[in-house]
Amino acid sequence: MPTVLLARRFIMHAQLVVQSRIDSKTGLLNSSTWELEATAEINRAVRTGSPLFVSDDLMDSEGILLAADSSEDEEDEPPPDVLIGQFRQFLKSIKPEDFAS
Repeated sequence: MPTVLLARRFIMHAQLVVQSRIDSKTGLLNSSTWELEATAEINRAVRTGSPLFVSDDLMDSEGILLAADSSEDEEDEPPPDVLIGQFRQFLKSIKPEDFAS
């Protein structure tokens, strides 16, 4: 197979991958890509012990109440695995359109 044809196929493959990740109507990530990216970021944060940040407005719009920061004992706080599961459920409930301007 000629080199030019291989190069063209390689370039077309990259373009198709990008196009399959983006919703053509909104220009935002489609739902399957959003789910993959969100899961990857949650896993990375858990693995590295990094905090996750979510807009207070977004949390309010989804009806999720956050406890106020306090210096009280954290004995009543659920284990991290439970919190991660709740956050994953939250991510499944939001759509890319929630972030459109």
